[in-house]
Amino acid sequence: MTRISSTTAIPLYKWGGRVGRVAAIIAVGIFFILKVNVSAQTTTDGEKITGQVNLAAAVKPVASTHMIASANSARYQHGASSGPTGVPVDSEVVAVVYAVPRDDATRIAVAAAVPFQAEHRPVATIAQKDMRFVPSILPIRVGTAVVFPNEDDMYHNVFSYSSIHPFDLGRYRKDEKPAQVIFDTKGVIKVFCEIHEFMRTTILVLDTPYFTVTDTKGSYQLNNLVPGAYMLTAWVNDKSVWSRTLDVRAGEPVTMDLAPDTGGKVTP
Repeated sequence: MTRISSTTAIPLYKWGGRVGRVAAIIAVGIFFILKVNVSAQTTTDGEKITGQVNLAAAVKPVASTHMIASANSARYQHGASSGPTGVPVDSEVVAVVYAVPRDDATRIAVAAAVPFQAEHRPVATIAQKDMRFVPSILPIRVGTAVVFPNEDDMYHNVFSYSSIHPFDLGRYRKDEKPAQVIFDTKGVIKVFCEIHEFMRTTILVLDTPYFTVTDTKGSYQLNNLVPGAYMLTAWVNDKSVWSRTLDVRAGEPVTMDLAPDTGGKVTP
């Protein structure tokens, strides 16, 4: 049997130490690379959809007694002036744009990315101000609570006969705090004031965390979507609802215009 002398063993020991140090350096490098990659994945802003909704193509509701009113006056002036688009200024015609997953894989991914937590339930607000509901349309996720503060120096009442979620908060003043209402079923909720019949607003309860309201020119942007298959919808009113399918892919922002007479213009 060959014996290794002490003079031979020392160089081997030193060589082994060098290998250990090199291996340690490589391991640290791999760990750093993996950490950077994981960090990049967990801090991503998600994907984006932008586009235009053709508000001018929407079916206009029958003109009603929408009034410009002063909270300090018992006299109302009928008829609102029109903006450059021909839409009454005080009607705030806009669209709600929302993206709903259209397959199980996307639904699971969305639920994991944006979970709904009842213990941290979101609360939205519709105010009664200057004898109007503000905003005139409110999109919310299923399970959201809504509060209806009265900011006018007079009594108001908030109620809905919606079959999805009827409620009546009764009459209350500015210094009174009505109960909040939790909407746990998707659908359209029309809200009115029993005292002032011209006051109205709409709550759109959606089964998705991805929604936004356009500006008055119809421009919109949805952010932070997880990649997947979606149905994109623009809701202007009951008679003007336009939907298109689309696939959202990682690193590929999408542009989609929505109107009743197009198949949806999608890029890329």
